[in-house]
Formats: sequence, structure tokens, C-alpha cells
Amino acid sequence: GAFCSFLVMFMLHKFRFGLLGISSGGGISHNIGQLVVAAFVVETWNILYYGPVLLIFGIVTGLLNGFICSLLLPYLKKMQKGS
Repeated sequence: GAFCSFLVMFMLHKFRFGLLGISSGGGISHNIGQLVVAAFVVETWNILYYGPVLLIFGIVTGLLNGFICSLLLPYLKKMQKGS
């Protein structure tokens, strides 16, 4: 999940997406990666029925993380300049 999330967020950053888009893409791809690995581990694709619910939660949590990051980023930049 984390590897998929990293790859997607890296590519979205390269294509100049904003924080909300990058974070949402990371949340969605993390859930997809986990579902695919879980399907192989339990040896059934029936687990993919959780996909729609996890995609919704991936979008919501991604947007929330991106929003919090957009609030914190100005303070982090300010702290960096002060050091």
C-alpha cells in the first residue's frame, strides 16, 4: 500500500497537482495496493468488494490530510527561513 501510494503521489507531484489532489491520490492508491495484496494473501478476489467503501474513505482521508498539510505548510516554511 505504501509503495503504491508513494509512486502515485510522486507522479502527481511531477504533473504539478496540488496538495489535495496528491494526498487524495495517495489515499486511494494506498487502499488499492492493500486490497490487491490482501486478495493474494487470502487467495480470493472476493475481498475486492470492500473496494468502493475503501475508495470513499481514501478520498475523504486524503482530502483531510491534504487540507491539514496546506494549513501547516506556511508555518513550516516560516520556521525553515528562521533557522
